[in-house]
Amino acid sequence: GGEKMAAAGPVLAVVTGASRGFGRELALAAARALRGRELHAVLLGRSRADLSATADLVRDVHRDASVAVEARDLSRLEELPAAAAAACPQPDAGRAYRTALLFNNAGSLGRLGELQHMDVHDLHDAFTFNITSACFLSARFAAAYASPECDTVVVQTSSICGVRPFATMGPYCTAKAARDMLHSVLALESPHARVLSYAPGPMDTSMLAELAAAPSLSPELRGAFASARATGGVVDAGASAAACVGLALSGGFSSGAHVDFVEDLARGGE
Repeated sequence: GGEKMAAAGPVLAVVTGASRGFGRELALAAARALRGRELHAVLLGRSRADLSATADLVRDVHRDASVAVEARDLSRLEELPAAAAAACPQPDAGRAYRTALLFNNAGSLGRLGELQHMDVHDLHDAFTFNITSACFLSARFAAAYASPECDTVVVQTSSICGVRPFATMGPYCTAKAARDMLHSVLALESPHARVLSYAPGPMDTSMLAELAAAPSLSPELRGAFASARATGGVVDAGASAAACVGLALSGGFSSGAHVDFVEDLARGGE
Protein backbone atom coordinates (compact mmCIF):
# COMPACT_ATOMS: atom_id res chain seq x y z
CA GLY A 1 0.00 0.00 0.00
CA GLY A 2 0.92 3.70 -0.11
CA GLU A 3 1.93 3.80 3.57
CA LYS A 4 4.45 1.00 3.14
CA MET A 5 5.97 2.71 0.08
CA ALA A 6 6.20 6.08 1.85
CA ALA A 7 7.77 4.40 4.86
CA ALA A 8 10.45 2.99 2.59
CA GLY A 9 12.09 6.42 2.56
CA PRO A 10 13.23 8.86 -0.13
CA VAL A 11 14.14 7.79 -3.63
CA LEU A 12 16.71 9.39 -5.90
CA ALA A 13 16.12 8.90 -9.63
CA VAL A 14 18.68 10.33 -12.05
CA VAL A 15 18.15 10.26 -15.82
CA THR A 16 20.76 11.35 -18.36
CA GLY A 17 19.75 12.29 -21.89
CA ALA A 18 16.40 13.26 -20.33
CA SER A 19 15.59 16.11 -22.71
CA ARG A 20 13.84 13.98 -25.33
CA GLY A 21 13.11 10.52 -26.73
CA PHE A 22 13.73 7.47 -24.56
CA GLY A 23 15.30 9.52 -21.75
CA ARG A 24 12.13 11.58 -21.34
CA GLU A 25 10.05 8.35 -21.34
CA LEU A 26 12.34 6.85 -18.66
CA ALA A 27 11.84 9.91 -16.43
CA LEU A 28 8.05 9.67 -16.81
CA ALA A 29 8.00 5.91 -16.25
CA ALA A 30 10.08 6.29 -13.08
CA ALA A 31 7.78 9.06 -11.80
CA ARG A 32 4.73 6.85 -12.40
CA ALA A 33 6.27 3.79 -10.75
CA LEU A 34 7.40 5.80 -7.71
CA ARG A 35 4.18 7.77 -7.13
CA GLY A 36 3.82 6.45 -3.59
CA ARG A 37 7.34 7.45 -2.57
CA GLU A 38 9.17 10.65 -1.76
CA LEU A 39 10.91 11.28 -5.09
CA HIS A 40 13.96 13.40 -5.84
CA ALA A 41 14.55 13.42 -9.60
CA VAL A 42 17.61 14.82 -11.36
CA LEU A 43 17.39 15.30 -15.12
CA LEU A 44 20.59 15.78 -17.14
CA GLY A 45 20.85 16.69 -20.81
CA ARG A 46 22.02 19.32 -23.21
CA SER A 47 18.91 21.46 -23.68
CA ARG A 48 17.66 23.33 -20.61
CA ALA A 49 14.34 24.15 -22.33
CA ASP A 50 13.71 20.50 -23.25
CA LEU A 51 14.75 19.31 -19.77
CA SER A 52 12.35 21.82 -18.20
CA ALA A 53 9.57 20.40 -20.38
CA THR A 54 10.44 16.90 -19.16
CA ALA A 55 10.47 18.19 -15.56
CA ASP A 56 6.95 19.62 -15.99
CA LEU A 57 5.72 16.27 -17.33
CA VAL A 58 7.33 14.48 -14.35
CA ARG A 59 5.57 16.86 -11.92
CA ASP A 60 2.26 16.22 -13.71
CA VAL A 61 2.69 12.50 -13.02
CA HIS A 62 4.20 12.73 -9.51
CA ARG A 63 2.75 15.86 -7.87
CA ASP A 64 5.12 15.87 -4.88
CA ALA A 65 8.34 15.14 -6.73
CA SER A 66 11.24 17.55 -6.34
CA VAL A 67 12.85 17.81 -9.77
CA ALA A 68 16.27 19.31 -10.49
CA VAL A 69 17.26 20.20 -14.05
CA GLU A 70 20.97 20.08 -14.91
CA ALA A 71 21.90 21.30 -18.41
CA ARG A 72 25.21 19.52 -19.06
CA ASP A 73 27.02 18.43 -22.19
CA LEU A 74 28.12 14.91 -21.29
CA SER A 75 30.18 14.67 -24.48
CA ARG A 76 32.68 17.18 -23.03
CA LEU A 77 35.29 15.70 -20.71
CA GLU A 78 35.83 18.95 -18.84
CA GLU A 79 32.13 19.02 -17.84
CA LEU A 80 32.09 15.46 -16.50
CA PRO A 81 33.25 16.04 -12.89
CA ALA A 82 30.57 18.72 -12.38
CA ALA A 83 27.98 16.56 -14.14
CA ALA A 84 28.84 13.61 -11.90
CA ALA A 85 28.52 15.82 -8.82
CA ALA A 86 25.10 16.99 -10.04
CA ALA A 87 24.04 13.36 -10.59
CA CYS A 88 25.07 12.41 -7.04
CA PRO A 89 23.34 14.93 -4.75
CA GLN A 90 23.69 14.73 -0.99
CA PRO A 91 20.33 14.08 0.70
CA ASP A 92 18.98 16.40 3.38
CA ALA A 93 20.18 15.65 6.91
CA GLY A 94 18.47 12.59 8.31
CA ARG A 95 16.74 11.84 4.98
CA ALA A 96 19.22 9.40 3.45
CA TYR A 97 18.09 7.86 0.17
CA ARG A 98 16.77 4.34 0.64
CA THR A 99 16.71 3.79 -3.14
CA ALA A 100 19.06 5.35 -5.72
CA LEU A 101 18.36 4.80 -9.42
CA LEU A 102 20.55 5.92 -12.30
CA PHE A 103 19.21 5.65 -15.84
CA ASN A 104 22.40 6.34 -17.78
CA ASN A 105 20.85 6.95 -21.18
CA ALA A 106 22.77 9.83 -22.79
CA GLY A 107 24.63 8.94 -25.96
CA SER A 108 24.97 9.61 -29.65
CA LEU A 109 25.02 7.64 -32.88
CA GLY A 110 28.50 8.96 -33.57
CA ARG A 111 29.70 9.21 -37.13
CA LEU A 112 27.86 6.87 -39.53
CA GLY A 113 29.59 5.27 -42.51
CA GLU A 114 32.38 2.81 -43.17
CA LEU A 115 35.31 2.75 -40.77
CA GLN A 116 37.77 3.41 -43.61
CA HIS A 117 36.21 6.87 -44.02
CA MET A 118 36.52 7.89 -40.36
CA ASP A 119 39.19 10.23 -39.11
CA VAL A 120 40.71 10.08 -35.65
CA HIS A 121 38.39 12.81 -34.33
CA ASP A 122 35.25 10.93 -35.42
CA LEU A 123 36.37 7.92 -33.40
CA HIS A 124 37.63 9.92 -30.44
CA ASP A 125 34.44 11.98 -30.13
CA ALA A 126 32.18 8.93 -30.39
CA PHE A 127 34.08 7.02 -27.72
CA THR A 128 34.51 9.99 -25.38
CA PHE A 129 30.74 10.56 -25.20
CA ASN A 130 29.48 7.00 -25.43
CA ILE A 131 32.13 5.12 -23.42
CA THR A 132 34.27 7.41 -21.24
CA SER A 133 31.43 9.68 -20.11
CA ALA A 134 28.89 6.90 -19.51
CA CYS A 135 31.29 4.72 -17.53
CA PHE A 136 32.64 7.55 -15.41
CA LEU A 137 29.10 8.57 -14.44
CA SER A 138 27.94 5.02 -13.60
CA ALA A 139 31.05 4.33 -11.51
CA ARG A 140 30.70 7.60 -9.58
CA PHE A 141 27.02 6.92 -8.90
CA ALA A 142 27.67 3.39 -7.62
CA ALA A 143 30.47 4.71 -5.39
CA ALA A 144 28.22 7.43 -3.98
CA TYR A 145 25.21 5.30 -3.00
CA ALA A 146 25.81 1.54 -3.10
CA SER A 147 25.55 0.22 0.45
CA PRO A 148 23.48 -2.26 2.47
CA GLU A 149 21.24 0.69 3.50
CA CYS A 150 20.49 1.94 -0.01
CA ASP A 151 18.99 -0.13 -2.83
CA THR A 152 21.20 1.14 -5.67
CA VAL A 153 20.44 0.35 -9.31
CA VAL A 154 22.51 1.49 -12.31
CA VAL A 155 20.81 1.04 -15.68
CA GLN A 156 22.59 1.93 -18.90
CA THR A 157 20.84 2.13 -22.26
CA SER A 158 22.35 -0.56 -24.44
CA SER A 159 21.41 -1.88 -27.90
CA ILE A 160 21.30 -4.96 -30.09
CA CYS A 161 24.17 -3.11 -31.78
CA GLY A 162 26.35 -3.96 -28.79
CA VAL A 163 25.82 -7.66 -29.48
CA ARG A 164 25.60 -7.85 -33.28
CA PRO A 165 27.80 -5.96 -35.79
CA PHE A 166 26.14 -3.63 -38.30
CA ALA A 167 28.08 -2.24 -41.25
CA THR A 168 28.34 1.58 -41.31
CA MET A 169 27.53 1.78 -37.57
CA GLY A 170 30.99 0.82 -36.30
CA PRO A 171 31.57 3.44 -33.60
CA TYR A 172 28.03 3.02 -32.23
CA CYS A 173 28.25 -0.81 -32.13
CA THR A 174 31.71 -0.64 -30.55
CA ALA A 175 30.64 1.88 -27.90
CA LYS A 176 27.58 -0.16 -26.90
CA ALA A 177 29.66 -3.37 -26.61
CA ALA A 178 32.24 -1.52 -24.48
CA ARG A 179 29.54 -0.03 -22.24
CA ASP A 180 28.03 -3.48 -21.68
CA MET A 181 31.41 -4.90 -20.64
CA LEU A 182 32.28 -1.96 -18.40
CA HIS A 183 28.93 -2.24 -16.63
CA SER A 184 29.45 -5.99 -16.20
CA VAL A 185 32.78 -5.19 -14.51
CA LEU A 186 31.10 -2.51 -12.38
CA ALA A 187 28.60 -5.16 -11.25
CA LEU A 188 31.46 -7.36 -10.02
CA GLU A 189 33.18 -4.45 -8.28
CA SER A 190 29.97 -3.12 -6.67
CA PRO A 191 28.28 -5.98 -4.79
CA HIS A 192 25.81 -3.59 -3.14
CA ALA A 193 24.60 -2.19 -6.48
CA ARG A 194 22.52 -3.91 -9.14
CA VAL A 195 23.68 -3.11 -12.66
CA LEU A 196 21.63 -3.57 -15.83
CA SER A 197 22.44 -3.04 -19.51
CA TYR A 198 19.00 -2.55 -21.09
CA ALA A 199 18.43 -2.64 -24.85
CA PRO A 200 15.09 -0.86 -25.43
CA GLY A 201 14.53 -2.10 -28.99
CA PRO A 202 14.11 -0.01 -32.18
CA MET A 203 11.94 2.90 -31.03
CA ASP A 204 10.31 5.58 -33.16
CA THR A 205 12.36 8.42 -31.71
CA SER A 206 14.37 11.18 -33.38
CA MET A 207 17.35 8.78 -33.40
CA LEU A 208 15.49 6.31 -35.66
CA ALA A 209 14.37 9.14 -37.93
CA GLU A 210 18.00 10.24 -38.18
CA LEU A 211 19.05 6.68 -39.11
CA ALA A 212 16.29 6.25 -41.70
CA ALA A 213 17.47 9.42 -43.46
CA ALA A 214 21.26 9.04 -43.03
CA PRO A 215 23.00 9.04 -46.43
CA SER A 216 26.15 7.36 -45.07
CA LEU A 217 24.23 4.42 -43.60
CA SER A 218 24.34 1.21 -45.63
CA PRO A 219 21.37 1.07 -48.05
CA GLU A 220 20.21 -2.21 -46.45
CA LEU A 221 20.07 -0.69 -42.98
CA ARG A 222 18.52 2.54 -44.19
CA GLY A 223 15.82 0.52 -45.95
CA ALA A 224 15.25 -1.63 -42.87
CA PHE A 225 14.84 1.40 -40.59
CA ALA A 226 12.58 3.20 -43.07
CA SER A 227 10.32 0.14 -43.51
CA ALA A 228 10.18 -0.43 -39.76
CA ARG A 229 8.93 3.14 -39.33
CA ALA A 230 6.44 2.79 -42.21
CA THR A 231 5.00 -0.57 -41.14
CA GLY A 232 4.90 0.05 -37.40
CA GLY A 233 7.67 -2.49 -36.78
CA VAL A 234 9.01 -0.29 -34.02
CA VAL A 235 8.83 -0.44 -30.26
CA ASP A 236 6.72 2.07 -28.34
CA ALA A 237 9.25 4.08 -26.33
CA GLY A 238 6.85 4.53 -23.41
CA ALA A 239 6.18 0.79 -23.17
CA SER A 240 9.89 -0.05 -23.31
CA ALA A 241 10.68 2.60 -20.68
CA ALA A 242 7.96 1.25 -18.37
CA ALA A 243 9.37 -2.27 -18.76
CA CYS A 244 12.87 -0.98 -18.01
CA VAL A 245 11.81 0.82 -14.83
CA GLY A 246 9.73 -2.17 -13.72
CA LEU A 247 12.70 -4.48 -14.18
CA ALA A 248 15.05 -2.08 -12.36
CA LEU A 249 12.72 -1.83 -9.36
CA SER A 250 11.80 -5.53 -9.22
CA GLY A 251 15.40 -6.74 -9.42
CA GLY A 252 14.37 -9.53 -11.78
CA PHE A 253 17.76 -9.71 -13.49
CA SER A 254 21.27 -10.83 -12.64
CA SER A 255 23.56 -7.88 -11.97
CA GLY A 256 25.75 -7.06 -14.95
CA ALA A 257 23.36 -8.67 -17.44
CA HIS A 258 22.27 -7.42 -20.87
CA VAL A 259 18.47 -7.55 -21.23
CA ASP A 260 16.74 -6.83 -24.55
CA PHE A 261 13.13 -5.58 -24.53
CA VAL A 262 12.22 -7.34 -27.78
CA GLU A 263 14.15 -10.59 -27.26
CA ASP A 264 13.72 -11.08 -23.51
CA LEU A 265 10.63 -9.17 -22.34
CA ALA A 266 8.12 -8.55 -25.14
CA ARG A 267 8.31 -12.04 -26.68
CA GLY A 268 8.53 -14.06 -23.50
CA GLY A 269 5.73 -12.09 -21.86
CA GLU A 270 6.48 -9.96 -18.80
